[in-house]
Amino acid sequence: MIYTSYFGNIGKLKKEGIIPVNIAQYQPYWFRGESIKELAPSPSLFRESKDKMITEREFNLRYFKQISKLNKEEILDKINKIGEDVALLCYEKNIDECHRKIAGEWLGAKEWVQVKTQKELF
Repeated sequence: MIYTSYFGNIGKLKKEGIIPVNIAQYQPYWFRGESIKELAPSPSLFRESKDKMITEREFNLRYFKQISKLNKEEILDKINKIGEDVALLCYEKNIDECHRKIAGEWLGAKEWVQVKTQKELF
């Protein structure tokens, strides 16, 4: 199963046997887990968003366009090789302010945190 979460939840993830996988452009210095950099926003998109040069809507549209060019089956194969239960991680606690929501929906992931359309897992 594919979940999404943020780096602050790694302890809970590990207790549940869920493997954390980085999908952020830059991971915390202490994170030694797997990464799928293809799902990270491009460096320029990340910088424009961080510097508030683009709106959240523009970021979301451009990020979706970026990942839509990927081969979804190849990404799913990478994830499956990592483990049966994985969580795609980034920094934002609030799912509504994060690219992992878009990546998760694109991949058919279950959300770790409560979202209006999905059930809370913990």
